[in-house]
Amino acid sequence: MSSLFFMNSTHEKAINTIKDTLARNDRGVQAESDQYIKGWEDAFATVENELNHLFTVEAEKKAGEPAHARKSILDKAAECVCGQREQEYGTPENNFSRIARLWGAYTGYPFTAHDVAMLMALLKVGRIAKGSGGMDSYVDLCGYAACAGEIISKQGGEAE
Repeated sequence: MSSLFFMNSTHEKAINTIKDTLARNDRGVQAESDQYIKGWEDAFATVENELNHLFTVEAEKKAGEPAHARKSILDKAAECVCGQREQEYGTPENNFSRIARLWGAYTGYPFTAHDVAMLMALLKVGRIAKGSGGMDSYVDLCGYAACAGEIISKQGGEAE
C-alpha cells in the first residue's frame, strides 16, 4: 500500500516541522507546519479509502462464507477488549491516553487516545496486507475499531 509509505514520510516531516516550530516559535515555520499536518490528514484519508476498498474486495470474495465466522471474530474481539485486557490495562480510554502521552513525549506530536486506537488498527492492517497477520490480527483490528468508536462516543461524537 503506497499510501502507508507516504503517511510515514509525511508524519516524519510533520513531526520535525512541529518540533522546529516549538523551538523557534516562528510564524513562517508555523504556516509550513500547518501545511505538513494538512498533508498528513490527507494521507490518512487516502489510507482510509484504500482500506475501505480492500475490505470491500475481501468481503466480496468471502460472500459465500457463513455469517457465523464474522460473529466468531467479533465475539473474540469482545472477549479481548471487554474482559482480560481491560482488567490488565484499564479502560481503553485511560490506557490509550497513557500511550498517547508517551508517544507525544517521544515525537513531540500531541496524540489522542483515539489516534492510538486508529494507529494500532493500522498496524494490524499493515500486518494483514503483508500477509503476516493471522486470524488474531483480524480479531485485534475489530477490537481497536471498537475501542476507537467507544472513545469517540464518550467524547460526544457518533460511533457508526
